[in-house]
Amino acid sequence: MQPKLSVIVPVYNGAEFLNQCLDSIIAQTFEDMEIIIVDNKSTDKSGLICDEYALRDNRIKVIHREEHGWICDSRNEGIRVAVGKWITFVDVDDWLSVDYYSTVFDKMPNEDMDIFCTGGYFVEYTLNKEVLTTGAGNFDINQKDQIHNMIRQLFPTPIKTRKGYTNHGNVWDKLYKTEFIKNNDLMFPEDILYLDDAFFNLLAFEKADRIAGTDYIGYHYRINPDSITRKYRPDWPDKMLHLYDRIEKNLKENELNEIVEEIPQRMLYSLYSLIGSTFFHPSNYQKYTEKRKAFNQFKNTTVFREAIWKECKDYSLKGKLFVFLLRTPFCFPFILNQYRRKRKWRNGR
Repeated sequence: MQPKLSVIVPVYNGAEFLNQCLDSIIAQTFEDMEIIIVDNKSTDKSGLICDEYALRDNRIKVIHREEHGWICDSRNEGIRVAVGKWITFVDVDDWLSVDYYSTVFDKMPNEDMDIFCTGGYFVEYTLNKEVLTTGAGNFDINQKDQIHNMIRQLFPTPIKTRKGYTNHGNVWDKLYKTEFIKNNDLMFPEDILYLDDAFFNLLAFEKADRIAGTDYIGYHYRINPDSITRKYRPDWPDKMLHLYDRIEKNLKENELNEIVEEIPQRMLYSLYSLIGSTFFHPSNYQKYTEKRKAFNQFKNTTVFREAIWKECKDYSLKGKLFVFLLRTPFCFPFILNQYRRKRKWRNGR
């Protein structure tokens, strides 16, 4: 009998958090699901833990990849074998409220849609928890211009507001109709290694005829200092520029030129994130002058230069300050110190 939901869990060296993640899925009050765990050739005990859970619960399927790849490879493996009516994702260092899926299905107006969005997620820091609502609340749309507006929110400009901004880029706070995914050959592109989930949603939203959502939140996103997105990534800048080249090309092919014009401004938050993942990461041992030179060269690439000098009257005071600093040749130390204080607070140090 076909399960109603396929839950895909990509795993790579997640032994520290894997039990909590899987326990929260197994304990769901909603039981009509298959759980597809894709072990991305972990080098810790993750693979053994996955097999142990498969012996305990017959809803669990474990795929052990022969070659290590990116998270998109693991998600694609899960999509290929999924047989549930709906597909969703859970990252290994996150967990779910016990009534998450039952509440989500209760909130659906009906199941005649392609994508259903939840209200966002709880951000779990080391010492505190913050509710960061990134969904669009309760909505039900089937007009292309409405869906195009959601595409704009795939790559938001959060410096306009600190909390409550709308961001549809994540895949783990959404349910996708399996028939819709497979009929449109929707997979995570293997050449997109930065914001790959947002690019997947771009492809999905462009194909969707109806998308609905709820303001309910039941997903807990852990701020993990050891996750791949928080490790030192000197290759991130090149991957980011490649992503936005692909976004621009895709939008033009789909005749969404009005959104193309907004992309540079929406890159500012990505620039801010690179301060921590590349230019000022603790594992970046370059001299200060080298870091500053690299940062200034990158922020002066065409797409960032356009974004920095665009009108920012709608920004919050903090956002305006950020843009002002970017416009000055001396912005680097100010931005770095701001990020360093923020990083220490979030990691509980």
